[in-house]
Amino acid sequence: RLDAILTLPPLDRAEPVFLPRLATYFTAHGREDLTNKLELSPEETDPKFRILLSPSLILADIVASRRHCEDRRLPLAIVYADIDDFKAFNSAKDETYVDRFVLPPILNAVESACYGHGRAYRHGGDEFLLLLPNAHQAIAVHIASQMARAVSSVRLDGLPSPRLSIGI
Repeated sequence: RLDAILTLPPLDRAEPVFLPRLATYFTAHGREDLTNKLELSPEETDPKFRILLSPSLILADIVASRRHCEDRRLPLAIVYADIDDFKAFNSAKDETYVDRFVLPPILNAVESACYGHGRAYRHGGDEFLLLLPNAHQAIAVHIASQMARAVSSVRLDGLPSPRLSIGI
């Protein structure tokens, strides 16, 4: 509703004015001295597979990454991925087989696709989250596509290739 006010005369011809923020006057490192320092969590892998980072780190790392990116006026992308029809893998083979021979190569593919660009977390049984600081939409889509291709190229004995559903 308030946006409609901007279209009324004489505001329809008004030029927007940049409002300064604290970030305008201090460097990102200088601001860290003025506020509580937020750092990424020390890396702690998921206890079950020890490939992706633990889900317990996600919230604190999102808060820290948002702060760091906001201070620098940079984008932050969060990619959420889920293995399609994962129940079919558990139905075709038992859960022990899936935990030993299906999930590890998929988790390795997810970690490899994210390596050097951000952090990859295990979010649940077959869900993953990528935290990509300084990644605008095109970069996030590229990394997510790369991850989807890497996962779909995983060959599983007697099972179809896994596919991902991804949201950015």
